[in-house]
Parts: sequence; structure tokens; C-alpha cells
Amino acid sequence: MPLAHVETFAREFGEYAASLDLPRRRTIHADAELVLATTGKHFDEQPAQLEPFGEGNPAPVFLLRVVEIGSVKER
Repeated sequence: MPLAHVETFAREFGEYAASLDLPRRRTIHADAELVLATTGKHFDEQPAQLEPFGEGNPAPVFLLRVVEIGSVKER
């Protein structure tokens, strides 16, 4: 998405989500909570070692809290 469209997308997505009348509190089922500062720079490659994923071996779900995006690369 071009950076010029991010603000409009965020506003319209927020309006759409608010219109769904979803419950405010929801239980999140995660396999593990991650602190990115402690995962190492090649962490994104490690879950692939648990493949193949499918019925009986679901892909892991990780929980991240308080994540801030520092920069965005345009493609």
C-alpha cells in the first residue's frame, strides 16, 4: 500500500471495525508470548523447522505486546 493511502485506510478500517459491534474483550489463544528484543535476528526462520503444518500440527501462534513500527519500506 502506498504510504499516501495509509491514513485513509486506517480511518476507514477503524470505522468498519467499529460498525461490526464486536465484543471489546476477547481471549487470545497463543502458544507463546514473544519479546522481540530477545528472539534473535533469524527468529523468523525458526518456525519453518516445525513444518509441515496442517491438521494435527497447527502453525504456532505468537503474541506480541506493545509493538512499534519504526520504518516502512515501499515496494
